[in-house]
Amino acid sequence: MLNAIQVQSSALLIFCISLLEFLFLIPVVIYTRKKKISFVQYLKESLIKQEPRKNQLIFMIISIILAFAMIFVGASIIFLQSRLISLFLGESALQEASSNLNQFIVVKPTILDIFIYGIACFVTIAPNEELFFRGFLVKKMPFSRSRNVLLSSIFFSVYHLLTTFDLYSILYMFLYYFIWGIVFSLIYLGCKEQLLFPIITHGLFDLLLFLL
Repeated sequence: MLNAIQVQSSALLIFCISLLEFLFLIPVVIYTRKKKISFVQYLKESLIKQEPRKNQLIFMIISIILAFAMIFVGASIIFLQSRLISLFLGESALQEASSNLNQFIVVKPTILDIFIYGIACFVTIAPNEELFFRGFLVKKMPFSRSRNVLLSSIFFSVYHLLTTFDLYSILYMFLYYFIWGIVFSLIYLGCKEQLLFPIITHGLFDLLLFLL
């Protein structure tokens, strides 16, 4: 779910830029040092817990199914947002919103492009975003769990729109990212706060979007 100025690019460039998402580790490192706990151990305990193999398999299957389901839900969200903007702000606003969306475009991706982007999805983008927005904000913010989920989803939306400077485009996409923030949070909580499963859903969803 990378955002940037719309430009034809390569998967390798996207991967290199995605390395910036390791900056999300900084707050977690600061937290673990403040609490005087092992950063590596914190990561291990956040990623997966000791659960019966049957439960882990069920969580895995659900995570994969949700990634595919999100493709259809995402299309529905975009359609709904388009109709709302067109209805309340007019067709010109909708045209401006859709034409100013920030994204990288890989034209006719090769097998190597798909492989490199897949690494970016599952090694840099999904793990770092899920660790910060779910494993850190949802779990550690000093509010109720429901409020933490809402705030984390808002921050998730803002992050993905940081490079979008068009107001209509922000209105067009905010709900889209907010809903995904809620979905990933629910997967995280539903899978007993194990980050592995929202990472699977997040990474696979991003990869499917790349392929479509």
